[in-house]
Amino acid sequence: MKKFLLLFLLTVFSFFTLNIHSSDAAASPVAMNPLSLTHQPNDFTGGTVVLRWDGTANVAAILDLSNISYTVRFTIPEELRYLMKDAARFKNNLSASYRYPFINLLGIITGYGTQTVNSDEIQIDESTGDVSFSVSYAHVSLLNLIGTVNVSHSLTIHLDQMGVTKLPPNPAKELMFTGTILDQTSSASLPTWYRKIGIHLIDSTADANNVLVLPVGNHGEPFEPLRQVRVIDEETGDVVPDAMVTVTVDTVNSGDHLWLAGDYLVTCQATDSYGLTATRTFTVRIVPGGLSFVNVPSQLTFATTVISSEPQWIARETPSDWVIEIEDLRGESEGQWSIWVSAIPLINASGKSLKPGTLSVYGRAGDSSQMTAQLGDGESHKVASGTTHPVDHGHKTMTWSNDSGPLLHVSPGDAYTGTYHSLLTWTLIDAP
Repeated sequence: MKKFLLLFLLTVFSFFTLNIHSSDAAASPVAMNPLSLTHQPNDFTGGTVVLRWDGTANVAAILDLSNISYTVRFTIPEELRYLMKDAARFKNNLSASYRYPFINLLGIITGYGTQTVNSDEIQIDESTGDVSFSVSYAHVSLLNLIGTVNVSHSLTIHLDQMGVTKLPPNPAKELMFTGTILDQTSSASLPTWYRKIGIHLIDSTADANNVLVLPVGNHGEPFEPLRQVRVIDEETGDVVPDAMVTVTVDTVNSGDHLWLAGDYLVTCQATDSYGLTATRTFTVRIVPGGLSFVNVPSQLTFATTVISSEPQWIARETPSDWVIEIEDLRGESEGQWSIWVSAIPLINASGKSLKPGTLSVYGRAGDSSQMTAQLGDGESHKVASGTTHPVDHGHKTMTWSNDSGPLLHVSPGDAYTGTYHSLLTWTLIDAP
């Protein structure tokens, strides 16, 4: 009788197992509840994310000696996968565990325990965002009196300890986490934020029209595209302080176009600290200005001279060099211009006048072939001409040295004692 009982015990003694491996049977060996997600401190800061996945599993039949082993896989959203680049650091900030049953020799569950997964047993895949670990355990029982057991798995991700101070943005304003066990898949979302950034011109009119209007030469200031734009959160209207803006196209500063009237394109690209980007192409319209004198000497004084019996040249006393400066903001590729001058006759206090031509403009003193104008006849005479190109940056200078420009040539008998005065009128016209 004792031998028979011992034989019976050895016969029914078996390993109680969870049959959590794939099967050809129609019914899945597991029935999982929806994946749950909690986030502390329940705002948009990094904090801690806890994923928990509970369900039930069919137990194995008596005498099924297969191992209890299956893989749990959690997939984290793409926006957080950059944290996985440093695998060791990422693993050190994960906590994984699963629940297992206590089963007595009669196959009855008497309770549950929790098994913590060591960090070196956690597998990560940056390319897919998968975090996986194996569940493995076994119990010895004499009988299998139950059909299912409860299963539970959790993964805690300490985002704040990995330097995440704010959750990354997502267009759907949620970060999706997914769990997979065999044929069971479930997802849970973590609410987050999103912003659409936009590049705006600081000038509201220019921003509305997408055209920034500048005068030729921009009042002598350089054109700096980055000082014309700002990055805005389109949802809130606030300036995005962490955005970096670069200029990818600038046809204004190429070829001295700031000094050439026309329409030019500028393209800027912005990227914020979360990788959100925006691009803006706008037109810079360079509008023409005028042609004007910047400097013409206001007074012309000749040296005091003793009347001679010989023809004589009388040099300027001040200014020694005769300099005329013009500003050409017409913005033409070849802007032609000319300078003209007229003068009334030179007259002294007694009403005596010097004959027309005594005051003349010369290319060089004593060289009559270089005479450009004989003044005092009431007519306007051209004394200089030129062409302004964009490379000149709107500035041209005409200079006559002390032995050229406005000079007096007095013949014997033409002059009387006294101080002579005249009025010169200088005219700048936009033609050769």
